[in-house]
Amino acid sequence: MRTSIFNFTLPTNFELIIETPIRVRLTNHTVQFDHQPPFVDVSLNKLENIKTQKGSDFLEQYILWTEGFQTQVISSQINEFNTYKTYIVETYTDAVFQESHFQISYFNACIILDEIWCLEFQFVYETKDKAKYQTICETTFQSLIVMGDASIWVNSFEQAILETQQVNKAELTHQKEEKLLDIPPFQIPKDHQEFIQIDEFEFAFIEESCYWHTVEFSHKLYIQIKAKTSAIDAAKTAELLEYGYELEEGEIQLSFDCSEIFQQGIPTGEFSFEEGKSGTPHYIHFRNSGIGYDFYGTTTLQGGWLGINGIFKKSYQDFPSFTIKCYKKLNSSKINWSSYQFTLNEALQTSPDLVEYLWINNWTEVSFPKEVFLFKNLKKLTIHSPSNRSKETVKALTEIDEAIGDLSQLTELHISNTAIQSLPESIGKLKLLERIHISNNQITTLPDQIFTLPNLKYLWASRNQIQIIPEKIKLPQIINIDLSNNQLKTLPEGLATQPLLKTINIDNNPLINLPETYNNIELELNINDKRRLLNYDYLGADGKGTVSWDNISFLAKHDAQLSLQFKEAIQDTILEKHQKALEQLALKAVCINTTEVDDYSQTGNTRFGGLPDLPMGENYPTWPYKYDKNITDYHLIFIGQLNCEELAPYQDYLPRTGMLYFYLQDEESFNCKVIYHPEEELQSAINLKEQELTFFDNTEPYNPFKTQFSSFVALPSFYIGINS
Repeated sequence: MRTSIFNFTLPTNFELIIETPIRVRLTNHTVQFDHQPPFVDVSLNKLENIKTQKGSDFLEQYILWTEGFQTQVISSQINEFNTYKTYIVETYTDAVFQESHFQISYFNACIILDEIWCLEFQFVYETKDKAKYQTICETTFQSLIVMGDASIWVNSFEQAILETQQVNKAELTHQKEEKLLDIPPFQIPKDHQEFIQIDEFEFAFIEESCYWHTVEFSHKLYIQIKAKTSAIDAAKTAELLEYGYELEEGEIQLSFDCSEIFQQGIPTGEFSFEEGKSGTPHYIHFRNSGIGYDFYGTTTLQGGWLGINGIFKKSYQDFPSFTIKCYKKLNSSKINWSSYQFTLNEALQTSPDLVEYLWINNWTEVSFPKEVFLFKNLKKLTIHSPSNRSKETVKALTEIDEAIGDLSQLTELHISNTAIQSLPESIGKLKLLERIHISNNQITTLPDQIFTLPNLKYLWASRNQIQIIPEKIKLPQIINIDLSNNQLKTLPEGLATQPLLKTINIDNNPLINLPETYNNIELELNINDKRRLLNYDYLGADGKGTVSWDNISFLAKHDAQLSLQFKEAIQDTILEKHQKALEQLALKAVCINTTEVDDYSQTGNTRFGGLPDLPMGENYPTWPYKYDKNITDYHLIFIGQLNCEELAPYQDYLPRTGMLYFYLQDEESFNCKVIYHPEEELQSAINLKEQELTFFDNTEPYNPFKTQFSSFVALPSFYIGINS
């Protein structure tokens, strides 16, 4: 499957059912399934959408973003995938709903492309088919390749919005159109009484959870309403309510974020949510929790009020449906507008000192907007000229004013889709600048001063005409550089030696040579150019060449007793003819058998189950639980402890003394913890029996058992598929 943003491989029995410029979904309908056919879904998304979720960090926010019907988290982790930071969350549901038992597994991955964009990968299958689809899921994910750059992602995203608005307009049914036409216009209640009603069900606002505020990451206005009905059983019978994460029974939560709504300090605007359409004027989502349907209708901000009028129903299904009317007065005086991203027209309505984030979109003038220099506290400046998808000539910005160097508080500068050919040297005065994003312009040279900025972390200048990078470079904070799709023939040696630099993208340049220093840094460059320009001979971990591997400590054939044991084991079997090959694989191992119940009378022995003998002064290890305000930590589940001195006669690679401890987070998690303590005085596990330990999904430890050791020969396991 190939798009302009990504490609991946998948078995041929998966059929394409959704394809847009930013998303594909393929489903296998050729197999039998109870409730859910297996499918893979890959899409481009904005990080700001995920970051609207509650959570102390992005992993926690992504867990909430991926949440399905009564799903539970199996594992969550942060990895690196093809040089990109990647968040992986595996969940499952074992829910019963209306006499149906849903047993479904989910694999979710969020690949961070840059500070704005991410790629979401989801593979879903029924848990009973895990043995078959887990391997397909892993293979498909590993085959995923990211394509293009930020300019392509922006264009694809805008194209998807346009196509969604145009194509689906014709598909709206006559019944739906009639319902939407019946939506009453916004009107502040004459008695100024707030209310929320869904069909015949009245709800009461949960005041402390109803608010609007500016979001620090996206710099949009986020609006949230939370309410509860007392008619819980009736609402359930009507199939209105469903499970909502972190919601009490009978509660619902409605939210969305928006921009271009500032009017003299009062949020003002109207947004439509229709099937197949995004909110206007920007691509926004109406989110709800506690209601199992999508919202279609209008939301209005006027005079400090929020009005919601429309219906809840499933996409392209008219029934069941529930009308909603909601009018809520919110306090505008508490909004921190300094975190909001203003358009130029909005910024000119307020005090210049309040404007820290300025977004100028579709700038069609040749000259630089002089009004920018009114805002001395500006931290982020974004200027986009219109994307030219047609053959018509678009007037575009041709120069950046020298006075930009006077914006001393600027930390981010984004300029794209313009006709500028150079940047002023005064940019070197912007000592706080952390991000420069100047992709898809006509820049031929970059000023030397950019390469001495003390706080610059990201320099993205793809899709220009840059021909040379200066020799003198001092960027102590630089992390990532993108110079792809330019006219570079080489790069200076010093660029690759910056202390914090992780990656440089120099793909699609007419490169002739690269200094040797580029062998020591992660390059985004096609493999043919890497082989042509760089030395790919492996020089060993110390750079002095390779050394022969000493496997005496690991192979069983180097131990006379184990070698004899191995030969006797395969004698007169089908494996005997493969003896020489298997000897290269057979490993020294230790067989540990459990024997009798351990009564903790001996401290520091090898033990499986029960409780550990911890070093003096050490507390029983815990893991943080962030999903219940009443619980701060759970104790890890103890698996076993190994006395290294007891193991020493049977192997040559573990420490000769001390204790190894093994723990799991919970019974269904892959999160584990291994702790080594050198030889120390230990406290008996009997002391722990007197303490109150809290485990996530079992109430007491496993039964403890003593052990005995013996030498053992271990062979790899080979899984061979046999066709019938």
